[in-house]
Amino acid sequence: MHEARIDLSGRAALITQRLCRPDFLAHVRFTYQPIVSLSGRTTVGVESLARWTDPQLGEVSPVDFVPIADDTGRLPGLTTRALMDGMQVVRGGGFLSVNVDVAGFCDPTFPGRVLDACTMRSFPPDRLVLEVTETGVIDDPGWFRAAMTTLQRAGVRIAADDLGAGLSTLTRVIEYPFDVVKLDRTLIRLVHTGRGRRALCRALDLVHELGAVAVAEGIEDSATAERCAGAGVDLGQGWLFGRPAPPGHAPVA
Repeated sequence: MHEARIDLSGRAALITQRLCRPDFLAHVRFTYQPIVSLSGRTTVGVESLARWTDPQLGEVSPVDFVPIADDTGRLPGLTTRALMDGMQVVRGGGFLSVNVDVAGFCDPTFPGRVLDACTMRSFPPDRLVLEVTETGVIDDPGWFRAAMTTLQRAGVRIAADDLGAGLSTLTRVIEYPFDVVKLDRTLIRLVHTGRGRRALCRALDLVHELGAVAVAEGIEDSATAERCAGAGVDLGQGWLFGRPAPPGHAPVA
């Protein structure tokens, strides 16, 4: 156990060191996973997912490097790359969904950088969805609401991540005017049980009452897709519809 802690600590230190190198972003690539309409099974958008293969570390999971990128100040550059590259990939149609953490979203310069990227890529803001992660820890509600207002007035849609993963996310969905709500895969996995279906229906009633679109994450088989569609889920995402793929193979509407 002690050796494992040393190994993990050493790897984190090495990730930090590699992230701080000037060529870090040159080793980052993005894959795109389809998001489909559950009623028509047509692709309506894609989510951009960062992948990092370091010459020394090999493949590094976003779970490992994104928090460190945030701590080291590299996350804004990563988000800008995600926006610029993704807008190029889906320029023919459909929407682009890009993840952004709460701290980055509350950066006073963030709305301007997003809208500048739309202008530079000639990308309509109403085809962009910003998926805010960790909504349970909004330390600066004033800045968060101000950023939402600025971006939504320009047409950008804001999504809350992982409804069903905890009460804090549920509170945020009620408190802020999100356009899209992503239903956590732990909730979707329970859709084949009576209690799970009832929980899903209650979540959907809330989402739709608030005027938001519901997206089910982690759909891996037809039975789950059919139950979600029958319950009234609007959009779906998961391996049933496609795994994350590089730009040349990314399905777009």
